[in-house]
Amino acid sequence: MADETFASFLSRKKEEARLSNTKLARNANISAVYLGEIINGKKIPPDKKTQYALADALNLSYEDRVMFFNLAASERGELPVDVYDYLLDNDDLISEIREKQTAEKIGDKYEKR
Repeated sequence: MADETFASFLSRKKEEARLSNTKLARNANISAVYLGEIINGKKIPPDKKTQYALADALNLSYEDRVMFFNLAASERGELPVDVYDYLLDNDDLISEIREKQTAEKIGDKYEKR
C-alpha cells in the first residue's frame, strides 16, 4: 500500500464499510458530487472539518485514521489535521519544537565556520 493515494484509501474504506457515495456523503454532511470528485482524484483531499467528518462517517480505526490523515496531509502539503490540532492544544509542545529548532540553527551556524 506504499503507493496508495488519499482517493484510493477513501474509496477502499467506503467499500469496506458498504456505503454508497450518497450515504457516505450524507453522513459526512457533504455533497455526493463533491465526494465523487475526491474519490476520482479530481479534487484534492478536503479541508480539516471534512476530513474529520469522513473519518467519523467511515468509523475508521485509530490506525486507519492515522493513514487517512497522513495521506490527506501529504497530498495537501500540510501537517496531518490530528497532529495540527494536538499541537494547537499543547503550547508546551510548540515551545519544545521552537527550542529544538533554535538549537539546530545554532548548531548549523557553528558547523559552517
